[in-house]
Amino acid sequence: MFFEKYFERWKLLLAFLTGVCFVVYFILFRPLSQNVHGMEKQLITEKEKIILNSRYGFNASEISKTYFQARDENSQLEESLKTIRNYFRFSPLTVASNVNEEFKYLEFDSERRRLIAQVEVMAEQSGVIVDADLSNALPNFSRDGSDPRLLWVQLELFRFILETVVSIREVEVIRVQTPEVKAFKQDRQVISPVRWYELPARIELTGSGDRLMQFLKCIPLAEEDLWKAYGVRVPDKPALSIESAIITRETKDPDRAFLDISISGFVQMTNRLTEVPTP
Repeated sequence: MFFEKYFERWKLLLAFLTGVCFVVYFILFRPLSQNVHGMEKQLITEKEKIILNSRYGFNASEISKTYFQARDENSQLEESLKTIRNYFRFSPLTVASNVNEEFKYLEFDSERRRLIAQVEVMAEQSGVIVDADLSNALPNFSRDGSDPRLLWVQLELFRFILETVVSIREVEVIRVQTPEVKAFKQDRQVISPVRWYELPARIELTGSGDRLMQFLKCIPLAEEDLWKAYGVRVPDKPALSIESAIITRETKDPDRAFLDISISGFVQMTNRLTEVPTP
């Protein structure tokens, strides 16, 4: 009987103490623990900011802002690179049917003179000044041992370039040059019936900056794309490659600029021994 009363008292006391512990925990300890946890989390955040600021000179929010800014700039850069790649694309020049025939100097010279006269007429109609001596600048026959068949393709290349120039209007052709044809090297262990050639051309122009930039944009466009983009018609024009381009502003007239551009056409020809013709 005594033990039952004693046990009942301890049972009540234990229940009372348990209730007190719960009250203390929920009223005092738990809020205090949450405050400490919050302060610890804030302290860690501030510590990270201090580390980032000491290492890189900006805080976490600025890093996030810089990241998104860099991402946008990277997208713009990708678009610019895509545009630049278009300036350096090319399609092979079409080989005329008379290329595979025996080279006839008189026939080539007649076509050469016809092109010069055609360009001069078109230039006068378009307000383009041609100061360059085309009779000496355009490709011509020589006894250097090179394949004379390439002269026809070179002449066609200059037709594309000069017709594009006169279509731009209001520019001045200062100089036209025909650099030496470059033959691509072939593997000696592989016998191929064809060979690639690079046909370079150089032209110097002066005019307004807008006109010169339009000419630059026209060079890598083929006939259909050129017509759709700028309404310029150059029959059978392929996409030509811009090897280099230098634009400088004229000091006396800030509205005018000077363009020195090197353009290349590429053609694939059959390998064959050709006798050097006599003019």
